[in-house]
Amino acid sequence: MSSKFTNKVSLMRAVKQIENLPTLPTVVTQILTALENPKTSAEQVNRIIVTDQALTAKVLKLVNSAFFGFPREITSVTHAVVVLGFSTVRNVAITASVFSSLPGKGRATFDREAFWRHSIGVGVISRLVARLCKASDAEDAFVAGLLHDIGKVIMDEHFHDLFLECLSTARREHASLLDTEMRLLDTGHHRVGYWLADRWNLPRVLVEAVGFHHDPAAAPHHPQMAAIVPVADALCRIQKIGYSGEEASPSIRKEVFEILPLKPEQLAQVVPLIEPEMSKAEILLELR
Repeated sequence: MSSKFTNKVSLMRAVKQIENLPTLPTVVTQILTALENPKTSAEQVNRIIVTDQALTAKVLKLVNSAFFGFPREITSVTHAVVVLGFSTVRNVAITASVFSSLPGKGRATFDREAFWRHSIGVGVISRLVARLCKASDAEDAFVAGLLHDIGKVIMDEHFHDLFLECLSTARREHASLLDTEMRLLDTGHHRVGYWLADRWNLPRVLVEAVGFHHDPAAAPHHPQMAAIVPVADALCRIQKIGYSGEEASPSIRKEVFEILPLKPEQLAQVVPLIEPEMSKAEILLELR
């Protein structure tokens, strides 16, 4: 192991100095800024999105897909905002942009296609768990699940040898990847992901879900969302959807159920819904 990074401060400093870190499209940044203003109208959001024809096409394709299941065709972004709401359209724009902003093909040692399938799986199951919890922000839960491991992409892309050593060590020792990262690097993918999500100025509920999904009780404002993600991650791994680089047996920490308004046995209600929801989510892979 290289001695270049001996603590999380130096590793995170190195991350922050990367010149070609992925950025969200300007139009998405403008959407996020506009939606911070409660006076923003559907037409104003439409005017922002339609400046990017590719994003407009992706948003309309997604909102008219089986994944959202709206019974009638939505023909404009304004219509989408009125019907689906600001937060859902914002999340669709984030989802479409993330797929184009983050590197799509990884190295042979970390199958990026399998990683994204896993990420979509966690997003899909997060939404199901959020609905089971009767959470008001189930669509936020999808994006939280989708983005929870984005730090792994940055580590694989920019610190490949170090990340590979963590992957191979965790695999060899049948240990948690995060525990291995913390032991070898004194930081983990959750910290890198938190920093990137914060740098993108994503809503705090998403930033905290990315940064605290391994320790939801520590999330200062949104522990419930941070707790939904590890539940979904465990179910996703049990169902063997994609591959996250994690080799340790999936488990759910007891304290998660002290945060969420559900009991472990209720998760059985989610399992039969996973496969049909994943079928609807296949459209997301077309955005790669």
